[in-house]
Amino acid sequence: MGSVYGRLGAKITVVEYADKICPSMDAETGREFQKLLKKQGMDFKLSHKVTASKVEGDKVTLTVEPSAGGEASTIECDTVLVATGRRPFTNGLGLEDMGIQTDKFGRIKVDLSNFKTNVDNIYAIGDCIEGAMLAHKAEEEGISCVETIAGGHGHVNYDAIPGVVYTFPEVATVGKTEEELKAASIAYNVGKFPMMANSRARTVGETDGFVKILAAKEDDKILGIHIIASNAGEMISEGETNRRFLVYGGTGWIGQKIIALLQENQEQYHVGLARLENRQDLWREIKEFKPTNVINAAGVTGRPNVDWCETHQEETIRANVLGCLNLVDVCSLQSKPIHCTVIGSGCIFTYDELHPIGSENMFTEEDISNFDGSFYAKTKAMLEVMLRSYSNVCLLRFRMPISDDLHPRSLLTKLIHYPKVINIPNSITVLTDLLPAILILAKKQFVGVYNFTNPGVIAHNELLNLYIQYIDPSYQYTNFDAEAQKELCKSRSNVALNSTKLQSALGSSYKVPNIQDSIHRVFQRMQMNLAKEEKGNHKITQLGSPSTAKTSTHKMMLAAARSSAKKLLRPKMAAAFSTGHDYDLVVVGGGPGGYVAAIKAAQLGLKTACVESRGTLGGTCLNVGCIPSKALLSATHKYHAAQHEFKNVGIEMDNLRIDFDKLMKSKDKSVKILTGGIEGLFKKNKVDYIKGFGKIVAKNQLSVALSDGGNKTVSTKNILIATGSEVTPLPPVPVDNEAGKIIDSTGALSLKRIPEHLVVIGGG
Repeated sequence: MGSVYGRLGAKITVVEYADKICPSMDAETGREFQKLLKKQGMDFKLSHKVTASKVEGDKVTLTVEPSAGGEASTIECDTVLVATGRRPFTNGLGLEDMGIQTDKFGRIKVDLSNFKTNVDNIYAIGDCIEGAMLAHKAEEEGISCVETIAGGHGHVNYDAIPGVVYTFPEVATVGKTEEELKAASIAYNVGKFPMMANSRARTVGETDGFVKILAAKEDDKILGIHIIASNAGEMISEGETNRRFLVYGGTGWIGQKIIALLQENQEQYHVGLARLENRQDLWREIKEFKPTNVINAAGVTGRPNVDWCETHQEETIRANVLGCLNLVDVCSLQSKPIHCTVIGSGCIFTYDELHPIGSENMFTEEDISNFDGSFYAKTKAMLEVMLRSYSNVCLLRFRMPISDDLHPRSLLTKLIHYPKVINIPNSITVLTDLLPAILILAKKQFVGVYNFTNPGVIAHNELLNLYIQYIDPSYQYTNFDAEAQKELCKSRSNVALNSTKLQSALGSSYKVPNIQDSIHRVFQRMQMNLAKEEKGNHKITQLGSPSTAKTSTHKMMLAAARSSAKKLLRPKMAAAFSTGHDYDLVVVGGGPGGYVAAIKAAQLGLKTACVESRGTLGGTCLNVGCIPSKALLSATHKYHAAQHEFKNVGIEMDNLRIDFDKLMKSKDKSVKILTGGIEGLFKKNKVDYIKGFGKIVAKNQLSVALSDGGNKTVSTKNILIATGSEVTPLPPVPVDNEAGKIIDSTGALSLKRIPEHLVVIGGG
């Protein structure tokens, strides 16, 4: 805001407690930024604090002294902007009464893997938890959180969340600073390019600033990007585009899901067309696309099961061994070896004397295959032994994967089709839980072997009983007798894998749930998917296309099971989420994190409401933050350019003046349109908007003091706190926005006049 009013003619003085502005910014970038602001006429009083203030008429006198102590001095001005930072906006929310834990800064403590507080069914995101107070961060956390609540598994990549300072030129950053890399002892290279040498920047006369890229010395992976430029906020989005995935086996079941995941995460990818046995074509494709990461999901498991491999051994060897080795070898021989993620198999083990059923001594990544009951297992074991010799490979041992639908490749679908089943505990890969971990490991370029399963084991009978409970009450199954099961186990892999190494690699930000917890959510999601499909098929049939209605995502699956469960699907879905409650989720707070979370939750099928007390949606970002600031910055930059720069290109401006009232109204109009747009999105996605102040009075209940008067009690299965932040007060300098002499960010956006001398307390 100092930059905005400086362009309108105000004298600007910045008082900052630290020895530099924007203390968390990359130091070199911060120095250059300060130099440019100083060139624009801004004065800085660093390493100083304000200890007192006095308002007399139109004059404000501030007493300042060195941060480390020393002789005091005074600054006289007509307006003071207190911008000393923000704090969580949680007063009156009922945190203490509910026993919700906070840290010494008042931030709500959460598990960053799912954003749960210490109280069941209550979550928190955004400015009211730890981390940078950025709209982009809150939005990503909101999406991740509601995906977890809906039964999925979200993830936030904090290294890919940008921050932008809306001045002119803008400053935008993403990833690590030089100081952070040095502190972590990470070897890095610096690439820097001045805007002065950029032809476009010179052409439009915007030559201030530079682009600075920090890359890992070992593999050139981008670690941080720092930009000072007129359009840095737009340029920073290119920061992650250096990563490119090349996927083989992209048309298979797992491959298609990996492609969908890459699309969802907006990653650059290419589906490999070369046959893995053809080394020359592989070289050509890799040279052409220049991937940073290769994922191999190609291979055969048998049609319809692994017995097929017994009579097709040469084909199995080519697909499961030779092709994969060829790909990995080509990647390893590049001038910079390419990281390869290989979808392997955990079906190369079976229970034995050292690892009996029910024992805590599960197979680890160090164990070598002990199962040779099928030719499929032999090829996978052979491949694993050889891949261990490559330093660019991350081998993931998938095991009996199960999806949220009745896909023919899913373990559940196979079980319900078998006339008889064995009942034995096994490790399982729940795809919804584990697939996101593929990208996490690939991005971090982890190598080695990983047991890629949910922690714990589950028996086949348990799965089938849940299928009966959630999907088809009429389904019945029969187990093999003890003797037959003993013989059958000799030709099938049944095993418990230890996934501790995987969880350690993923870290605290992504926890893979135990199979016993996860499997219930699998069936809840499956139930929802089938209910949606039934509804879709019904609509198609009504439109007169009965043949089309038969071709669904589950077209091969259990017509009999569906018809018997048809009447039960909808009631069960409601029971799974909102029995006894008005809503599945109530989001408290309508800022960026809150409104994005609410809309996403509704799109995932949750009955959702958003409670907002501050009269309008959009929070700080849209109402008093980057959006109105950017609107004023754009307008004032044009005014400043007309005053000082137009003449340099032959444009003469006579009688130039500023209509300050109209300028502010233009900003207000932009804000109103944007916040109104959010209300429109709420209506479109069926999110209830409750205007009022919400207080949590029980873990499933809020009391809302309505803006129009009165109170409303709202019951909900889950509560998401997304109340954002508020200005941190500075006791020696009390804010009075109405008087307009000592103001905060809200007051700065509603001044009735242009200050003559504005002192900004805080150099953030």
